[in-house]
Amino acid sequence: MGLDDRLLNSSSDRAGALNEAKRESGDDQNQNTEAPLSLREAVQAEKRKQVISDAKKEGKMSGAINQAAAPMRKGTSRLLRQAWLHLIDSWGFTLIWINIHVFLGTIFGERFFCKLGAEWMDNNIQSANMEAAKKLGDKGRIAEGAGLACCNLGCLFIIISALAIAGAVIGVIDNPLRALIALLKGVFTGWTQWE
Repeated sequence: MGLDDRLLNSSSDRAGALNEAKRESGDDQNQNTEAPLSLREAVQAEKRKQVISDAKKEGKMSGAINQAAAPMRKGTSRLLRQAWLHLIDSWGFTLIWINIHVFLGTIFGERFFCKLGAEWMDNNIQSANMEAAKKLGDKGRIAEGAGLACCNLGCLFIIISALAIAGAVIGVIDNPLRALIALLKGVFTGWTQWE
């Protein structure tokens, strides 16, 4: 047996014994993280530790931010609820706040501005009926979304009608003689159709 064969046999015996000792102790993964075998493994282990510590910090920061934003969310939720309740009383002017709330909710997210329908859930959450609150919120979101779309469409028609009337008034003021002739033609045409 040559020198090479003896070296190979002895190193394989030692490697096998080392692997078996690791398996028996159950610390195979712990030993890799505690004493890395190469520079690459050391860098990866350090990156893992950094990611874990960043996640813990971010979780604490996120919780602190949510806790600080809770009063603002509660206030905007109340404003949205009151805007819906007083939509008719205010002649539709609270629709402006509802649209602003929806727009700001898309920009800043749910942390400060609740979704449509979620403003009615506050009382159910306080009474610890979370399942009923979620169902109510889903139904409210669908109904309020459709209601907001219909109200905005109605406002668009009102604005177009007001602009058309204003245009007609400006047309009469701009050239009253032409407006009078058009009116008389319309009246005369109307009388001839009735005869």
